[in-house]
Amino acid sequence: MGKIFAEKTPSPYQGMQPSPKRFRDKKRPGSGASTLASYTYLANNGKLDTLTYGNGLQEKYYYDNLDRVSEIWYNTGEGGAMELRYSYTRIHYGK
Repeated sequence: MGKIFAEKTPSPYQGMQPSPKRFRDKKRPGSGASTLASYTYLANNGKLDTLTYGNGLQEKYYYDNLDRVSEIWYNTGEGGAMELRYSYTRIHYGK
């Protein structure tokens, strides 16, 4: 019986390990020296409270009693005015 040779093809991902430094600061992602976005979280349940983009615009998140997103308000940048971007209302059927 002859010898069987298997040639191992190197993986294109070999040596590419995620850097722990890259994921260390989840609250302040950035590109170089500029901040792309920052996040604040609610103290009582850890849910996202506000998302602030690098240009200063914000999104404010509101939750229902089951901790589901019920509304998202967006800062338009005009004098701090906020407008409703998303709204969810559960419709109760039956009784």
